Amino acid sequence: DEQAAIAKKERAEKAKQEKKEKDEKAAQAKKEKEDRQQREKKEKEEARKKEREQKEERMNTDKEEVKEKLMAGEKGADTDPDAIEILAEEGLKPAEKKRSEGIWEENRKVIILGIVAFALVVVIVIAVVVPVTQRTPYRMEPYLNFSITTTWNSTPIAQPFNFSLEAGETAGTDPTNPPVQGLTVNMDLPFFGVDPAPAGPPGQPFDQLWNYEVFEIFLLGPEDRYLELEFGPYGHHLVLRLDGYRQVAETQLPLQYTARRTGDRWTGQAFIPFDYIPPRLGWMNAYAIQNVSSSERRYLALYPIPKDDLAASLEPDFHKLGYFKPLNISVLYPAGWKQPLPERWSSRAAPVQETPVEQT
Repeated sequence: DEQAAIAKKERAEKAKQEKKEKDEKAAQAKKEKEDRQQREKKEKEEARKKEREQKEERMNTDKEEVKEKLMAGEKGADTDPDAIEILAEEGLKPAEKKRSEGIWEENRKVIILGIVAFALVVVIVIAVVVPVTQRTPYRMEPYLNFSITTTWNSTPIAQPFNFSLEAGETAGTDPTNPPVQGLTVNMDLPFFGVDPAPAGPPGQPFDQLWNYEVFEIFLLGPEDRYLELEFGPYGHHLVLRLDGYRQVAETQLPLQYTARRTGDRWTGQAFIPFDYIPPRLGWMNAYAIQNVSSSERRYLALYPIPKDDLAASLEPDFHKLGYFKPLNISVLYPAGWKQPLPERWSSRAAPVQETPVEQT
């Protein structure tokens, strides 16, 4: 029991000693914190005091500068509100301004530079703008774009057949001859490939090309004079000149034509000389034929037969000239352009008149 009492007493003294040390540490930490806060407070006060002194010094410096400007009579100094206030505080008067010598004397360099710049602008306008306005205008439109979206009997299709017309030119037959003018046809069409390739060599005319996968354009002038153009995805073509409804005057005319197949599409480009195109060209239509499967042959038209007229047209007929629509190629050329008179069409008894294309 005595040993237990001694141990208990020792523990109590130890706890008392630990508490004392803890309290001393807490007091020391509190004192250090208070000292640190006092130092920070003192440093902030000193910084604010220093900032006020610097500000007052700057203000005094600014006042001296303003006073010097006022006394020297510099322009604008006597209208500055701060300068006026300083002037009132100091009881000073600004020096009298020198009498103005006029706008010309004060701004001579600026005025001279402005006159020179204006003269340069006038010269540039005369040298560049005026000749451009007097020059013959360029083509109004680079392309005439078309898209076939229906069958011959006005049924919509999923894939459009796109093509365009643009002004074209190719070299003459020899270097001494002028370039040959005409139209360029650009094609970007779906390729089905069910029909076999024609047996003839690519790039050459192929008779009855309409029995294969083919794209066709008809260009129509007055008096049922029209040109039938057929293009195949393998590079074959067929050109027929018709002088009257279904009256073939020439066939298998030579043509510059190239075609290229890429996956499920094919592209082509052909140059049509104006000698082939009927005079006073004013209407057109375009068609496409292909086997979309082994059992389905499809006929497409840019301007199809309306559904109201289908009762009188049981089969596709690409020579239904009454359904052609106006074509104005003059928008591809400069203002005042007239279609050249083709010699190939001049054999008719009635003379070819140089009549402007109908504006449509």
